[in-house]
Amino acid sequence: MKTAIALLALTVALLISRTAGAVVIADGQQVQGLGPDNQPLILTALHEFDSQAGEDKATFLKRVGRFMQTYSATTTFEACGSIWRNADDTQWSVQIATTSSHVECIVITERPNDNAALVMTDESIHSHPLKAELKANAVDARLSGHVEGHKLALFNATFSPDDLAAGPGYLIANRHLQHQRGAGTQEDLGAIAE
Repeated sequence: MKTAIALLALTVALLISRTAGAVVIADGQQVQGLGPDNQPLILTALHEFDSQAGEDKATFLKRVGRFMQTYSATTTFEACGSIWRNADDTQWSVQIATTSSHVECIVITERPNDNAALVMTDESIHSHPLKAELKANAVDARLSGHVEGHKLALFNATFSPDDLAAGPGYLIANRHLQHQRGAGTQEDLGAIAE
């Protein structure tokens, strides 16, 4: 998942509607960006989440995680998003997207709701499929170099080595929220209760 969370500077060359200068990305809308090979790549926006009044970061990410876990369990694809915050860490936002890959995910780097009060943190959140073994699809082959149709060994319960190398972040796996800031720092932050 090295390209995924490294934000890959997927300068999402958003080919989407702009209203009064605001970027509008609707659930299910496809946006076009550039993949690691500088070729067009389609991302599908799944859902944007905003924290509720008084909701701390971990509680917010567990709520987001329930959606992500269901998505990845249903589709076998990864989902991911950049984590955004306001200046006093009382408001959080994440735009969840997918590339329809089993092993890679690229985040949308546009500010959620074009909210000027939010800044992107250095962290992201992503989910892994629950299955331990799947066959690579065309997107997997393009983003990670796997051969299409060949079996993938998946890190469905923990961060992959590529996840750890890509920078700090959160993972939804086996209905738990996990966090890491590099090798040897992984911690389980608890269940994402239904």
